[in-house]
This record gives sequence, C-alpha cells and structure tokens, in this order.
Amino acid sequence: MKILFPTDFSAAAHHAFIYALQVADKWNASIVLLHVYQLPTIAGTGLAPELEQFYRSIDDFQFKNYQDEIPVLKKIASEAGFDYIQISHVLLEGPTVDSILELVKKDGLDMIVMGTTGASGLKEVVLGSVAGEVLEHASCPVLVVPQKAVFDGNIDQIAFTTNFTEDEAKALEETIAFAAPFGAHVHCINIDTAHIAKYTSRSEVWLQQFSDASGLSVDILDRPDIIQGIAEYIDAHAIDIISMVSHERNFFQELFNYSRAKMLSYHTKVPILVFPEKILE
Repeated sequence: MKILFPTDFSAAAHHAFIYALQVADKWNASIVLLHVYQLPTIAGTGLAPELEQFYRSIDDFQFKNYQDEIPVLKKIASEAGFDYIQISHVLLEGPTVDSILELVKKDGLDMIVMGTTGASGLKEVVLGSVAGEVLEHASCPVLVVPQKAVFDGNIDQIAFTTNFTEDEAKALEETIAFAAPFGAHVHCINIDTAHIAKYTSRSEVWLQQFSDASGLSVDILDRPDIIQGIAEYIDAHAIDIISMVSHERNFFQELFNYSRAKMLSYHTKVPILVFPEKILE
C-alpha cells in the first residue's frame, strides 16, 4: 500500500503527518511525500535570458526549501516512533490539485492523507479549498485532517454516516477493512430528521450482508438537525474519525451550508475519511 501525503510544510500539514504515519504503520504502507509549487506568470517579450535565470532561481529556492523541510518531517516520524516507515519524496511544479490527482493515477497510490486549516473546518474543505477539490475528483479514498484534530494516540472509534444505500454498503466494506488493523469499532449512524421508522427496517435488510463483521454497531438517531446529531454522537462515543461517501458537491453544499454561530465547530477536531462515489461503482 502507498499513501500520498501532500504538504505545504505548514503546521496543519505537520499535524496531519501523524495520521499518515499511523495509517502507514498499521497497513504496512509506504508514504510518498509531495510538495507542489507554482512558477509566476510574467508577461512580456525580449526577456527570455533574464526570465530563464529568474525561473531557475525559483526552482533552486523551492528545491532548497524542500530539502530543509524533509528533516523536520523525519524528526516528527522519529519522535513518534515511526522512523522505520519508508518515505519517498516528490517535488512538482504545476497546479496543486491537478498535480496531486495525476500523481495518484500515475503511481497507483492507494490513499491520500492531507491536512486542512480554517476556523470553519470541513465547511471550508468542502466549499472551495484544495482539499475540497481533491475530495471531489480523487480516484482513491482521502483522509482529511483538520489542524485542530486531537489525536489521543489511538484510532479505535470510527463513525460511518449512512442512509443505507448500495454505494454506502461498498464504502462500509472499505471502512471495516480500514478499521481492522487498528482494532477499531465502526459505528454506523443515521440521523433521521424526518422522524420516520423506515430507516430501521431498511437498515436491518442492508446490514444482513455484514452479519459476519465484528466490531460493528448501528444507531439510528431521531434528531432535527444532521450536524447537531453527528456532533452529539461524536462527543458521546469519543469518535476518532468520521467516514462517509462523497457525492456531488451540491450534496455537501446542502449538508454544510449553515450560517449559525457555531459554524460546525466540531469539524475542526475530527478527521474525515472520504470515499468518492465514483470509486465505489
């Protein structure tokens, strides 16, 4: 297994690196560390020699900066007890999202782990950041780690949000497989905002295909608000990671387009494992 870890060497990226190391350790995986940069566009003619020298100086600076940052990440790995994990390094010039997605396809990488910043947590991720673009177009699962995520040393409680659909059944299979090396319990949760009983009967049929799975439970919660319901469940069960299927972006816009004061504050503390809908087909 190979994990892609895009980094801009920020505090958020360094924080997310711990999660990448944890996954690599449990899955006996290697990490491909990627930094992407862009050259400035300069309009004009007759500046070819000077422009060439200017671009070369930027390339040299980026390479030197990359070299300087690698020991920092190695120190993080060593201090966490993961210095034995194989890490390779890639430096690319180009659009950030395109570079990430192309490298995943070209090298057949299995998962992306990346950090994100912002007071609005997942709302920022989904509605326009680099991580949001990656989530929408990735050809593999993506683990997004908010800067304020609190890692307690274990990943033993995973919440899988579901409406008991066919594509979500495939994602649950992947979530169970992801959780197994950690010995994590997977909580299937459905927030029934419509206050109807159909989800209970649907869940019973849907879950028959997972009758042999251990460490799996189902909770259907009658709540008026999806976000509040998930937040309460996360707090009550000390959830380490939220897992879900990503649909079209308008799904996320509908789900996370809130103007309330709390602005999804709990999302600034819990990583989310996303399975793009297209990889489950």
